Amino acid sequence: MHVFATLTAALATLSLAACSHGLDKAPRPDRQTDPAADLQTAPRPVLKAMPQPDSGSNSGPTESPSPSTGPSLVRTPVEEAMFGQLLPGANVSFVYGGVGLGVPTAQVARLDAGVSFGRHIHTGDYHAVVIEGNFQHWEDGEPDQGPVMMAGSTFFQAGGVPHYDACLGPETCVVYVYFPVSADFEFVPAE
Repeated sequence: MHVFATLTAALATLSLAACSHGLDKAPRPDRQTDPAADLQTAPRPVLKAMPQPDSGSNSGPTESPSPSTGPSLVRTPVEEAMFGQLLPGANVSFVYGGVGLGVPTAQVARLDAGVSFGRHIHTGDYHAVVIEGNFQHWEDGEPDQGPVMMAGSTFFQAGGVPHYDACLGPETCVVYVYFPVSADFEFVPAE
């Protein structure tokens, strides 16, 4: 229950921050690319989205259900969430969407303690909420690796900007990530 309360409070804070900074509007045109091009140039394997549940299933949807097209309520208890490996040390469960599909995506990422991801980019902007663990996220040029973010911490990352991530441990990090346009991932060499 503590994790749910933390996530709810963090999402409310993130939503208010996004509105006050104008982040609730569409991403800037100079940060968007053709989703079809994203699919063609993706340098890593595509992790497919979870299947759409039937009315009796508890699996997470690939699209937001609506009363006219599907169930009005879909629940996925954490023990039933379908996590798949995106990268070594990173497993994700999609709330909806998927990596490399060119659609809005929400995912829960579980990162192994001690794992770090080198310099990489995402085409589009994204928002994130740390649910569990000691997590760091930083961009090129920062004098250090940024603050250690714990449960309830939030961040926004502009698309196309090289950055890094690390789960410091000792426990697994769990991070909710929302891509309003599409989700992708590409390692980029240092300049």
